[in-house]
Amino acid sequence: MVGQSPPDTPLTGAGFGNPNNTEAPCMAVFGGSLYVGTTGLTYWSQVMRYNSGGWTRVDVDAMSKPIVSGVTALADYSGNLYVGTDQTWGGVACEVWASADGTTWTRVDGGALGANNKAATSMAAYGSRLWVGTHNQADGCQVWSTAAAGGPPYTDWTLENAGGFGDKDNIQASCMAVYFSGLNVGTSNIVDGCEIWSSGLAWYLAEGATTGGFETWVLVQNPGTTPVHVNFTLNTDYGEMKPAGLQNFSIPAGSRVSFNIGKEVTTFNVSTNVEATDGNVICERAMYFTPAGASQRVLGHDSIGFVP
Repeated sequence: MVGQSPPDTPLTGAGFGNPNNTEAPCMAVFGGSLYVGTTGLTYWSQVMRYNSGGWTRVDVDAMSKPIVSGVTALADYSGNLYVGTDQTWGGVACEVWASADGTTWTRVDGGALGANNKAATSMAAYGSRLWVGTHNQADGCQVWSTAAAGGPPYTDWTLENAGGFGDKDNIQASCMAVYFSGLNVGTSNIVDGCEIWSSGLAWYLAEGATTGGFETWVLVQNPGTTPVHVNFTLNTDYGEMKPAGLQNFSIPAGSRVSFNIGKEVTTFNVSTNVEATDGNVICERAMYFTPAGASQRVLGHDSIGFVP
């Protein structure tokens, strides 16, 4: 980029001065410092911090015990720095550790991720939760999440996907990134080739009315290059409704579709949830009012949706 130097200046000597540090697979910025996790060929792992004071090792002995072959994931979430370990060589489950200051660490997984998940290979803060992707040769990679509740160790760890996303050859969730308000996961698959999976996207739209002269429309835009399928849920004073014609509805690439909610329900109270199952969309709710006896609308209002 113009005005920026290429990354051609080494910040440290080889292996941070130790040849056992053979790889630096993850980095994160936390509290104004750069943190780097390392892996090695002889059960070696470290967390290194870089700032104006130079490099400092900040992991604890328990995190670097002999069965830990690497620190393979780092993420800043809700005021803490999180570390995921690789314990493949030790043959035991991976671990997740947290620190509020980058120096003092507490284990927070409590073994909840399961014995077959040997490495925590990716992490991301998404929505109100921390997400952790794993390496799992037995069941296929898994994605877990937590809101850091009930601990430590946290008691709300939730499995968010089928093993390997339905294909056991997807053995590793190698990377995660939040894009267009959705969480995307890249897999390692040496049989069929890597895959990219998206969490989908849920939009919540403000309440509207479809009677007494009011109209409520939901507008769904797909800015992408491939079709995206959406499911509608209407929350009304009659209860939850899932109109059959608004399930798995395809929004063509580069287009917007307008849905008249009055065709589905007649009520003064209706709010809408739109879930995109295989891509990203933008949703808004428009309302109009036509007084009794009038021939045209006299008022209009629009509200963008909310993504948690």
